[in-house]
Amino acid sequence: MPALSLAQAASLFIRLERIGFEVDPQPLTSALGDRIKAQPMITSSEFDILAYERTRNRYQLELTATDVRARNPWQEQIIRSARGVRVKLITCDGQAYRLEARSVSYRASAPRRFVTCDYCGYQYTTGDLQSRDEHRTQHARFRRLADPAPRRDFAERLSETPDPELVLTTSPMWMHREMYERASRFKRDFGYDFIQWAGTDRRKCTDAHWQGHLFSANDESGTIVGACAFWFHEDENRWEMMWAWISPRYRRQGVMSRRWISFLDRYGDFSLSAPISLAMHAFILRRGTAQQQEFATRSGFRSN
Repeated sequence: MPALSLAQAASLFIRLERIGFEVDPQPLTSALGDRIKAQPMITSSEFDILAYERTRNRYQLELTATDVRARNPWQEQIIRSARGVRVKLITCDGQAYRLEARSVSYRASAPRRFVTCDYCGYQYTTGDLQSRDEHRTQHARFRRLADPAPRRDFAERLSETPDPELVLTTSPMWMHREMYERASRFKRDFGYDFIQWAGTDRRKCTDAHWQGHLFSANDESGTIVGACAFWFHEDENRWEMMWAWISPRYRRQGVMSRRWISFLDRYGDFSLSAPISLAMHAFILRRGTAQQQEFATRSGFRSN
């Protein structure tokens, strides 16, 4: 007869305890826990051991026989063990069909709902730990963009560099990272399929067809309140503004207006990537060139 390993024996004791037997798996789980944690891979029995302290007295177990065919109505019998485990035994024609065991401290999970965060716009599922953690990450990521804090490196650049907001292939990595974060947010807000910036949060944009601008607050604090990116169409010898994103709290405060003339000086009568937002549509009709205004009138806008 095959023997059980210590991990398999401990897992067996855990399951017996869960259906109301007077066993105590804790000495075994405590003795084996540290050794299992050091392993690169674990078995299902070893997982039971690692999860034991967290799940003890907070579980619901269901066991169903696969070879019982119901011919008559089911009968239910409910018992409670000395440790308070509530056990429901369902039989059919004298045969055990289903066993349900619920521990003393078990609490049924709240129904899961698909919700959208009013602040960051992230959609997640309540009651799902992975979804919850991802929402927390995205929430914090958006807060850093929506409520930006001053940066010392950007403040130093504002005071020491002739064109401090310009992001080229040779610019510091932190500037490329800030460009990527805002390009990523623009993608999410407008539902695009890809991020319109050739770098990432770990790699610079090395394509010289791209140029970016990080918008500073109207002071010397080094606070990044937005960004925009331009792409050079080599075959048409023209520049195009691909996107612009400004932190919600800094919108309608002249962030784009203060830079528009310098953009025209640098990129000429550049075109804009469609579709544009309602705010950008209104801005172009007020401040854009004749060609840009014609484009805005012809292309319309997105409501978001």
